[in-house]
Amino acid sequence: MKSKHGHITGSLHGLAYHIQLSDQYDATEDMRRYLRRRFQDIGLKIGQPNWFTKGNIERLVQAGSGQFVYVATVFKYMSERRGSPAHRLKTVLNWTADQGQVTKPFEALNMLYTSILLNAKEAYEAFDTHSGHNLLLLLKAFHMRARGDLLICHPYHIHVLLNLENDALEILTLDLHSLVCLKEEELGIMELTMYHKSFFKFMDKESPTKDLFVSDPCAFMHLAKCCIQRIIESPELHSYELEDMSVSEQRLITAITELDYLASAIGIDNEIVDFTHKGGWQKIDMVLSKPLGFGHIFKDHWDDAFDWINFLGHSADDLKKGRPEAAAIMSKYLKKWKHFFNESDSD
Repeated sequence: MKSKHGHITGSLHGLAYHIQLSDQYDATEDMRRYLRRRFQDIGLKIGQPNWFTKGNIERLVQAGSGQFVYVATVFKYMSERRGSPAHRLKTVLNWTADQGQVTKPFEALNMLYTSILLNAKEAYEAFDTHSGHNLLLLLKAFHMRARGDLLICHPYHIHVLLNLENDALEILTLDLHSLVCLKEEELGIMELTMYHKSFFKFMDKESPTKDLFVSDPCAFMHLAKCCIQRIIESPELHSYELEDMSVSEQRLITAITELDYLASAIGIDNEIVDFTHKGGWQKIDMVLSKPLGFGHIFKDHWDDAFDWINFLGHSADDLKKGRPEAAAIMSKYLKKWKHFFNESDSD
C-alpha cells in the first residue's frame, strides 16, 4: 500500500518500488533497476556478488524492447532451484539477438518462451521415461481449461482423465517455474496457473519452432483418446455414490461425461472403430441404462446431457462415410440414449 505521500508501505516495503507512469514513460530504466536489484539479491544468496556484469544487464534490457514482463521472466528463470544462475544467465544471453540488432516488440519475449519450453521439454523427456506423458500436450490441456474451453469443472477430474500421478504436475513444471506456478485447490489437487497473459497468448499461436505448437484439435484428440482408454480399461460401475467408488470407477464416470471431445478431435476414426469393436458403447450403455443413470452421471444437468448426445451424434455423422459399420453401431446407441434422456427429462 502507499502512504499519502506516495511511498510504499506495509508488507511490500523494501520489496517493490514506485514506477512513475506518464505518456512519455519509458520502462528501460525501471527494467535496468529491477534486474540490478534482483541479480544482487541472487548474488547474496549464492555468495557470488560478481556473478553478473553491468553489460549483461544492459543486453537483457535492450533485448526486452520495453517489455517489463521480459526481464521479470528472465529473473524468475535465473531464480529457479535447478541449475546455476550464472549458467542460466549465459544461456539466456545466447538466446538474445546480437547487440545492435533491432527486434520487433515481443520477439525477444517469444524467443525466451520458446527456449524455456524447449529446455523444459528435453529435461522432462530425459527425466520422465516411463509414464508416457507428453509435456506439451499436458501443458496445452491445462491452458485450455484455464481458457474456459474444457468444461471439466474440477481440477481433480482432469487429473483423473489424463491418468496423472499425484506429483505429475510438480514433475511437469520442474523447469517451467519462470512461466507457470502451481496452486493447491480442493482435495489437495494442484492447479496450474500462468504468470502472464503474454504466455497465455503465446500458447495459442504457432511457434516458430513448430514442434512446440499443439493445436486445439490435437489437444482434443489426446483428451478423446484418454476418454476412450479410461472407459475400456475401467471396471463396471457398482455405485453412483462418489465416496463408494474406486479410482477406476471415478475415471469411468469422468471419461463418459467428457467423451464428447470426440466432436472436436481430428484423425481419431481408427480409435472410435477400435472402441466400438471392444464394446465401449455397450459399456457406456450399461451405465446410462440403469435407473436414473443420466441424472446420476450428469448430475441432473439436462442441458449438458442433451449437448453430449448431440456432439457424439456429429462424430457419428462424420464417421459414416469412411467407417459406416462403426457409425451404425454408435448411432444405434445414441438413438437409444436420446429416448432414455427424453424419458428422464420428462420425469
